[in-house]
Amino acid sequence: DAIQGLPFSARRYTLIGTTAFPIFSGLCIGILPRRWIRNASLLLLITAHLFHQSWLFQAARDGRLPQLRNEDWFSVISEINQNGERSKAPIFLFANLLEDRQAFENQGKGFQDYLGFPLKGDPKVEEQDRSLIVFPTLIPNSFRKSDWEMARDKRGAWLIIRGQDTLVEEVLSEIRSNADSQSSMSIETATFSQSPWSDVRLFWIGF
Repeated sequence: DAIQGLPFSARRYTLIGTTAFPIFSGLCIGILPRRWIRNASLLLLITAHLFHQSWLFQAARDGRLPQLRNEDWFSVISEINQNGERSKAPIFLFANLLEDRQAFENQGKGFQDYLGFPLKGDPKVEEQDRSLIVFPTLIPNSFRKSDWEMARDKRGAWLIIRGQDTLVEEVLSEIRSNADSQSSMSIETATFSQSPWSDVRLFWIGF
C-alpha cells in the first residue's frame, strides 16, 4: 500500500531495483557449469555488493549498522505543522534528487509533486497557503531575488536539506553569503531528530 501511494517516477527505483538485478545475477550464475563455481560466484557477488554499499567500512568507522538511509521526515513535518506562528512561511526544499536539476525549468505539477513528495505523503505538511519551492540541490547560487522577497514578506522561511554534512554546509554557506544584503537574517536549527546521523535537516531562516 505504501508503494502504491508513491508517484510512478519514485516507484521505479523499487520496481526495477528489487527485481532486475537479482534476476540478472541469478541467470548469470545459473548457467555456470559447476556447482562450486556457482557457489564461489555467489559469494563473490555478495562480498562485492557489501563493499560497494560501504556497509563494512561504515560499521568499522563509526559502529553504525547497515542502513540505506535515515530520513526522519516525520520529525521535520511535525515541527512545521505544530508551529502555528510560522504556518504561512514558505518552504525551501533541497531534495537532493538527480531530477531536481530541472526544478526551476520544469514547473509541471506532476514533476513538482514528485520532487516534493516526502512533504506531501503521509504525514504531510499542512499547506495553509504556504509556498513550497524546490531548489536544484547541486547547482550553486540557486537562490533568487524573488525567494528572499517571499521569505521577508512572511517574516521567514523553512529550509529543508536532504543530504550529508558537506552538502548542508554548502547550502548554509550560500545563505550566509547573502546575509549582508538581508539585514537581520538569522538561521536556527529546528530539527529534533533522535539520530545524530539523520540525512534530513530542518532550519528556520528568520527576518
